[in-house]
Amino acid sequence: MKNITNPLCVLTAAVSLSLAGCDGSSPSDLVVGELTDVSIGFTETKMDVEITDPGFYSLFTRGDEDSVCKLYDADGALIVEDDDSGSEFNCMINTMLDAGNYTVGLSGYEVSDRGRVQLMLEALPVEQAKVGDVINLDVDAGRGAVIAFDVAEDGAFLLSTTGLMDTECHLYGADGKELGYNDDFGDDENCGLIQTLVSGRYHFVINGYEGEGGRTTFMAAPTEIQTLTLPVGEQQSARLDGAESLINFEVEIVDPGMYVFQTQGETDTYCELRDQSGEMMAENDDGSDHNCRIQHALTAGVYQFNVQGYSGSTGDFTAQADRR
Repeated sequence: MKNITNPLCVLTAAVSLSLAGCDGSSPSDLVVGELTDVSIGFTETKMDVEITDPGFYSLFTRGDEDSVCKLYDADGALIVEDDDSGSEFNCMINTMLDAGNYTVGLSGYEVSDRGRVQLMLEALPVEQAKVGDVINLDVDAGRGAVIAFDVAEDGAFLLSTTGLMDTECHLYGADGKELGYNDDFGDDENCGLIQTLVSGRYHFVINGYEGEGGRTTFMAAPTEIQTLTLPVGEQQSARLDGAESLINFEVEIVDPGMYVFQTQGETDTYCELRDQSGEMMAENDDGSDHNCRIQHALTAGVYQFNVQGYSGSTGDFTAQADRR
C-alpha cells in the first residue's frame, strides 16, 4: 500500500475580489488561503476573480446562512453553481480553472438567508498516483481531495474509493471537462466509476457527502466492460453479474431525431448516454419506476448507452433504443 501524506503539487493563484455586500461594505481583496467575511442576501453579490496559475481550486463558504455559489467565465456565462455541497448549508465548488478572469456570485438560498459568511478560494494540492496504486487520503470537511493519474494505454478502468467515509467523486480529463460523477457505487457509500479512457492525464476529485470530512482510499485499476450491439427498435437482453458490472450498448443512429433509451425489468438500473468519444451527454436513474430512461435529440452517428446497477444492484434486464 502506498501512503501519500505530503502534497506533491501546490498551486498558487493571484485573486482579486471586489466585494459589495448588502451592508454596503467597501470593496476588498480575497487572499488565497484566508477566510474573508462577506455579507450576503437574496440578491446575488458579484466578485471579479483573476486566476494566474491554472489548476484545481476550491471555492466555499463557512457560516450559519444557507449560501449559493456560482462561477462565471469572462463573458458572463455560468460555468458551475452549488448550494449545499459544503458542510451544513454552505456551498462548495471544486473545479479546474485556466488562467484568466472569472466572476464569483454569492447569495442566500432564500430571502430569509441574510447575514455574514466566510468565503475562501484556495488552490487544491494534487496527489500524484499511478494505475494500481492504493492512495490513502484525508479529506477535510467542506473541501475536496484531488488525485492525478496517467493512462498509458487505452482501456476500461475502475476508479473507486474504499473505506467508511461516504464519498462523492468527479472525473476530469486533461482539458478540464468533467467526464463522470458518482455518489454511491457498489453496495456501500463509496463512490466509483467504470470508464473507458484513452491514453493521457486525468484528475479524480473526491468530496465527502454533504461536505463531511474523513479518511478514504483511492485506486485506479484496469477492468473489463461487456460491449453489446443494440439496434434501434429492438430489445437486447443482458445481465449485471456483480456490483461493479457495467454493460456498454453501442447504438448506431442513421436518421437524426429524438430517441428514447431505457431498460426494462426488475433490476434497479442507472444509465448514461455518451458520444463516440466517450463524453457524457445525459444520465438517469429512475426515469421509469426503478428502470433508467433517457430521451435525447441525436444526429447521425454511433453512441454508447452504458447501464449498471444502482447502488450495486444485480440481475437481468432488457435494453432498448427507439425513435419517437
